[in-house]
Amino acid sequence: MAHAAAFTDIPAKHPLAPAILEGLKEGYVRLNQDRTYRPDLAITRAEFAFLVARGAWDREEIMGCVEQSRKAENWNLFALPDADYDAFYGDALCVLQLQDMFGPFADGTFTPEEGVTFAEAARTLSMAFGLTNLSVPVIEKDDWRLLIPYANYLSGKKVIPPSVRGFAYPVSRSDALTMVYRLRHLRQTSKLPVTQYQLASHLTDPAPWTVWQRYGTSLTYRSLWPKPHVVERGMTDKFFPRGPSEKRITFGPHAKCRGFGTCIERDFTMDLYPTDNTDDLVREFREDPTIRVFETRQAGAISYFRYRESSQECVSEGLLALGPYQNYRLHAQCIRTIDPSYSSWLRILRTFVVYPKSDPRSRR
Repeated sequence: MAHAAAFTDIPAKHPLAPAILEGLKEGYVRLNQDRTYRPDLAITRAEFAFLVARGAWDREEIMGCVEQSRKAENWNLFALPDADYDAFYGDALCVLQLQDMFGPFADGTFTPEEGVTFAEAARTLSMAFGLTNLSVPVIEKDDWRLLIPYANYLSGKKVIPPSVRGFAYPVSRSDALTMVYRLRHLRQTSKLPVTQYQLASHLTDPAPWTVWQRYGTSLTYRSLWPKPHVVERGMTDKFFPRGPSEKRITFGPHAKCRGFGTCIERDFTMDLYPTDNTDDLVREFREDPTIRVFETRQAGAISYFRYRESSQECVSEGLLALGPYQNYRLHAQCIRTIDPSYSSWLRILRTFVVYPKSDPRSRR
């Protein structure tokens, strides 16, 4: 029987185990002779063609493609000189070629043992699983920038795993299998917490703003956004928690100025609170009838609570993080999922990290 333990390096509790199990049973994951999967290894173009085609279509729709295509008069023009159509990936590559989803570069080569950049993988996955019918040709091996828009289709479906390094980097076996598995189960994928996937914008401008480290946190901040504004506070807030914070940082892609003074208004806020009343803070948070928590996570001793808060005017979103030296509240006032700034809010949630007590940066 096919089971996750078929690979000696994929134990039953490994994050890839469900995808491995399904892939072995459905025939889109191959069992290596040494019984290892090696998830961190870059997936080859041959392996990627097999994984995507067998994962996107039934086996019956793929088998026999090479045999039928060899009978056509243009087979010599169709067949790639460096591809082995009698190998395990032959029929899969044939099907992807016929539908212009994967295959040769402009010079007519396939290079089956080379890696697949994430940009190229995004194009093939988006088309193979029906997210788009748009076909932008792959002209040169290094011309991956033309394919960046394809990542938006995967991004909107929460398909991109956090381990993807960038558009020009090769995807690993783990990355490729994770994306195929998520595309096969989009209803389940749509429920993923924000920490388990990337947005396409993370990959285009991933530089963090190092100033956050002064406050014991890390947050990816786009270089095009206005500089955050930090102020000492001593005032109450109409949103939870309603007591005064020690510091308020206003930040985001837009600067909302009223036409006088220094513009300090932004799309989002981060408030810092002392930890000496954490128990009272948590109790009030859980008892507040206007708050609905819909995502929680634990990273060591640090707790994160993502929530929505209702008021007479609107519904806002927030994230409460309980850190070792500070408690934090990120807030997006009156934000809606259809707002252009919502993708920026998701980006902030995805990249926000509070340093643990063992990290020296937590005490700055």
